[in-house]
Amino acid sequence: MFDLFPTPSSGRNRIKLKRDEYIKSIAIIIGILLLMLLFVLEIKYFHNTFEIGSLVIRAILVGAIFGGGVGYLLIKDKSTMELLDKFKIMVGCFMLSMLFFPLFASFSNHALSFSTIREEPVEMVSVRAFYSSKYGQLQGEQMDVTGYYIFVIKDEVVKRLKTKTNPFENVDPKTQVLLRVKKGFWGYDYVEF
Repeated sequence: MFDLFPTPSSGRNRIKLKRDEYIKSIAIIIGILLLMLLFVLEIKYFHNTFEIGSLVIRAILVGAIFGGGVGYLLIKDKSTMELLDKFKIMVGCFMLSMLFFPLFASFSNHALSFSTIREEPVEMVSVRAFYSSKYGQLQGEQMDVTGYYIFVIKDEVVKRLKTKTNPFENVDPKTQVLLRVKKGFWGYDYVEF
């Protein structure tokens, strides 16, 4: 009965991988998991980098050019390869580079920064607590504060920062506060809390 619908991973149609193919597959899976972990760890810096949109757009453009170049290098000498396979390689290189270059740009912006921390005066607009839960809020449940959104005016624009603790607990709105700002490797300032 189960032989009516054979699948490639079972029965006589099973694809048998060699040892090195298993190692490559496991290495790719571990690499993807590590990149996902880096994205999660990098979110803190995304929230507290000024002009992050500009950094991300530039990283996507550079990633697209880099991915196109790598894809071209991978397929240029493969005259016997089918056109569809060449297209898959090009799109894969192009998309993966566009996806991961913002991560690398943000990471290198703060990790390779050798400038000193400076205190920059900004006008504080407000501090708002936020609550989050994996499962949502149950009716009548009191939730603990998860973190704080800090709204400040920098360069005549309201910027939102995110932190786990409130460094400006007893500060009134519309007062000057000092932010610990560091110039990143790519020139994008980010706040150190």
